[in-house]
Amino acid sequence: MKTSWMLETDGDPLGAVRQFLMELWPYAGLSGMLVPVYQEDGTRVIPGLVEDPAQLGQADPFAPMISINAAQLVPELGQAHPNARLGAVLRACEARAFTTMAERKRIKADSWLVIGVDCLASFPAVDFEWRVNRAGSVERLSREALRFARLGGIASYRYRHACQMCASPAVQEADLTIELLGLPAKQTVLITAKNREVSKKLRLQELTDGSTPPALVARREATLAVLAGRRRRAFERMVQALADDAPAEVKSLLAHLASCAPCQKCLEACPVFSGDFHPAKDGGNELVQSVGQWLAACAACGMCEDVCPKHLPLTVIIGRIKRAVLGVAGLTSDAYQSEVAS
Repeated sequence: MKTSWMLETDGDPLGAVRQFLMELWPYAGLSGMLVPVYQEDGTRVIPGLVEDPAQLGQADPFAPMISINAAQLVPELGQAHPNARLGAVLRACEARAFTTMAERKRIKADSWLVIGVDCLASFPAVDFEWRVNRAGSVERLSREALRFARLGGIASYRYRHACQMCASPAVQEADLTIELLGLPAKQTVLITAKNREVSKKLRLQELTDGSTPPALVARREATLAVLAGRRRRAFERMVQALADDAPAEVKSLLAHLASCAPCQKCLEACPVFSGDFHPAKDGGNELVQSVGQWLAACAACGMCEDVCPKHLPLTVIIGRIKRAVLGVAGLTSDAYQSEVAS
């Protein structure tokens, strides 16, 4: 059973979360933590392994930018530190990719402490750069985004396609989650453990400011429900706006990939794709089934679309095909919505 605790932020939710992660580090027995970190002059943020908790003063899990799905770094980091206990601070789409990797035995999940964070969404790269230049630093932009946590974020049309259509910005599977959507983040954020055992082991009662009142949990759940409905409607609008010749099922997507070969930047950026197929040469039901399984596990992070040199709306295209694939697998509409929220 999950346990939820309050973390008072005293007007500085980013600072409070950094301090919490620093204090959590020794209790969790960590050797390092994968977390977004400011680069150079503070105008960029990239996920990387921090090996000294003091460096968490430059960490920012709320930066409205995703340059890479951080889960893509997990296999290599795990191999480089085979006997270490590592932490990973992940957004919802990153946590979904992590879960898929663990299910497919690509990573040893037991070696990781997964810390999920409510995602405030992210801007397209060009828009993010413009906003950072205007704000002066990523940190200032993050602090501005945190002001709107209570409302579920700013106007969604400003986000990347993947964020506009993300029905579940909350992490569903993690050891801990840092929760702020729908909450007065300048006063309080929530720290939720997946069970009492984790809560006790990590001494959350000592690291936080008491148990969460049910009213705060209900407020957050209500905000998440509103966001889910809004973003599902946005997804349907984006599907309707697709060009008539946009791929609508696995075979047509394979044909598209064949016409793009040898680019395949979308496959290289995908955190859950682990194959090596050549759509121009391969064929048959086995390939279709393999690609269908890949699409069904799509984490909906949108990294494929971000790197596409043709600027195709791949997040929407793949989302539509994923829905069709899951439908063929016999899932109901409700089961599909549960799937995209998991």
